Amino acid sequence: MTAGPGETDSGLVARKGRACHICAASPDGPRYDSNQTEEQRKSIDNGVWLCANCSDLIDKNGGVDFDPADLRKWKKDHEKLIRAQILANRSSLALARKSTEEGHAAQSIVDFLGGKGAFYVHSNFENHVHIVRSLEEVRKELRMWLDRVEIDGDLYKSIKSLRETCQEYMNTTSLDSSPREIDASLAILRMKVGRALRSLRDNYGATIGGQLAAILPN
Repeated sequence: MTAGPGETDSGLVARKGRACHICAASPDGPRYDSNQTEEQRKSIDNGVWLCANCSDLIDKNGGVDFDPADLRKWKKDHEKLIRAQILANRSSLALARKSTEEGHAAQSIVDFLGGKGAFYVHSNFENHVHIVRSLEEVRKELRMWLDRVEIDGDLYKSIKSLRETCQEYMNTTSLDSSPREIDASLAILRMKVGRALRSLRDNYGATIGGQLAAILPN
């Protein structure tokens, strides 16, 4: 994020981003390309928007550490990422949160859940005892994360909801439950976990892949 509202005047903008040349406009500038025409030098294709720190960094030492091809790739990759977020109707806030402690926590939780077949293996191949044992491990892991994140924050609430969903399955099924009852309980479990995963993806930028992605709601 490189721009926001001013503190005291709604007409002002607090900006820490800069439009930079990929190849300099003047012969003594960083990465100057004598093969470019004047029109090409002024083109948006020869520009990249960067934060203030990176805009200074790329021009140090005459720009020798940052090849034009690398800067164009930065631009292309970032624009592709933003375009994908827009088309998927996701908040760009998730991108900002992805690199925060909460973002890392959300990804760690998703990665842990991805190793638990109780959330995606077909019920015909599941054993109730193994499911309960797996969910107990999940609850223990989530308890640890509850102690690490901000109490009553959005991530805390998501983690707490996941724990309660696991407990609900354990409370509503038993060794005496029929295969049909277990199948129904698993369906409810996976539906609720899928919703929680979608929240971690949309709010914290967590990447959900593999078989776990199958339980994400449409």
